[in-house]
Amino acid sequence: MRDFHFTQRIDNSRVVRVEDPRRRREQRMLLAAVSAVCLLLFGYAWQNFQTLNLGYQIEAARRQEAGLQQWNRELRLEQASLRDPIRIYALAHRRLGMQSAQPGQWVRLNPPATPASGQGPVMAEARAPRGAPLARR
Repeated sequence: MRDFHFTQRIDNSRVVRVEDPRRRREQRMLLAAVSAVCLLLFGYAWQNFQTLNLGYQIEAARRQEAGLQQWNRELRLEQASLRDPIRIYALAHRRLGMQSAQPGQWVRLNPPATPASGQGPVMAEARAPRGAPLARR
C-alpha cells in the first residue's frame, strides 16, 4: 500500500502573537531569583577563596618571620663571638704582632680637672657673632 502525503501551504505571516503579561512577569521573577542565587553563590565562593588566599599569605609571613628570627639569632651569636675580648686579644697578638702596653707607655689624654687648678667643667655658651643683631623672641 502506498502512502499519500498532501502538503498544505499556510501563511502565518499576518498572525501576531499576543504577549501574556502574567507570563512575562513570571519570567522576570524567575530571572531575578536565579540571578540572586547565582550572586550569592559567587559571593560565597569569593569569600572562601579570599579566606584560603589569606591563610596562605599568613603562613608565608610566619615562615619568613621564623627565618628572620633564626638569621637574627645567628647574627647575634656571630656578633658576640666577634666582640669576645679574648679573641680580640689573641688576634692582636698573633696576626698584628701587637703587645700589651707596659707601665709608663700610656698617657691619659684628658687629665681630670682638679679644683685647685681652677679648671672645672666648662658649660657651652651660645654667643652671637660680632656685628650680628640679637635675635628677638
